[in-house]
Amino acid sequence: MKYLRIVAVLIQLSVPLMSFSQINWSLSDTGIPSGYSPNDFTILPNGDIYLACSQFVSTSFTPKLMKSEDSGSTWKEISMSGLTSLQNTNAIQYHAGKLLLSGSNSANAAYYVYSSIDSGKNWSLSNTGIPSGYSPNDFTILPNGDIYLACSQFVSTSFAPKLMKSEDSGSTWKEISMSGLTSLQNTNSIQYYAGKLLLSGSNSVSGSYYVFRSELIYSPPTRTLKDNVILDVAIFPNPVSTLLYIENVDCTYYRVFDINGKILSDGNLSLGLNSINLSNLPKGEYIIQVKNLTNAMYATVIKL
Repeated sequence: MKYLRIVAVLIQLSVPLMSFSQINWSLSDTGIPSGYSPNDFTILPNGDIYLACSQFVSTSFTPKLMKSEDSGSTWKEISMSGLTSLQNTNAIQYHAGKLLLSGSNSANAAYYVYSSIDSGKNWSLSNTGIPSGYSPNDFTILPNGDIYLACSQFVSTSFAPKLMKSEDSGSTWKEISMSGLTSLQNTNSIQYYAGKLLLSGSNSVSGSYYVFRSELIYSPPTRTLKDNVILDVAIFPNPVSTLLYIENVDCTYYRVFDINGKILSDGNLSLGLNSINLSNLPKGEYIIQVKNLTNAMYATVIKL
């Protein structure tokens, strides 16, 4: 049996599944000024929640950013420094120490993506590559750090959609394929899960509403490692028949690829012993990626 790092003891963990039979809702807007629409949330690794708001008054919008440090029970206003051109807020997202905020100014028909690297104290424009006139409606972030942005533009009597991608934490953007989206005009929301992108939107001419799905295909990693010398992690057993274990010290994500680079599963890693169920995969060779914010390591495992 081949190990990627020798471990002395293997502990079998049995974790009961948790289910929820009833969900109750209660108001949780203490501190949010009256009249402000809470448009979007994002949650930081330390548990702080940021909320992008806006209020329509007379002929224009007024923005406001709120923060909660107690799981959303109470809210307080935070700095808007650098956001003098912003009126309406669309989406807010956190990634790798950076907050991203999208919005618009109805008075001059301008659209923006801003970024902050100091927890929202100061903001700067971060929309290089996004075509003028396109509203950045929603973000989603992939485990490798790529950011996808769903945009749309209103022209005459209808909308025109556009999808953008950033590979540098939102500093610059490039347009990506719209193949298969011929019916789509306006984009609403975009979300990533388990190797797939989900995109919602509409067509104002036909009165139709859509959810589209795209499978992401990655180029296979160019190298595989039998020993992890940078990240303190062990992946075992190898070969594997059902459960693959990841003994983790400093990694945050994992992904399972087939040999063609298609993502089969992914998820977060906790400290200590993690398990991935590979029982539903055919026999063969697979690539495991483990990563943190600065490093990624790859290993080949054999499924029996």
